[in-house]
Amino acid sequence: MRRDGNGYRRYNHRALEQARTVLRLRRVGLSLPEVTAAMAPAKAAARAVVRAKIAALEEEIARRQRCRHTAECRHRYLDDCPECAAFVRED
Repeated sequence: MRRDGNGYRRYNHRALEQARTVLRLRRVGLSLPEVTAAMAPAKAAARAVVRAKIAALEEEIARRQRCRHTAECRHRYLDDCPECAAFVRED
């Protein structure tokens, strides 16, 4: 890493692209260890990390949708609705 005349760090294009990639992956919810794995040189390993994260996010979406149903359900008691009863009993 070089510095300019004022002492500021100067990054090359590759370093800037890596930083942008890290920020994008963090914005979609990857942890730093997941980001590191996703940026691995082995494409298969990187894809596996991203696919696992997508699966986890899809499960979270499904869980939240079940939660929404429970909040909006018209049944008087949770046990009266099979979907609400299942949601309440989830681990």
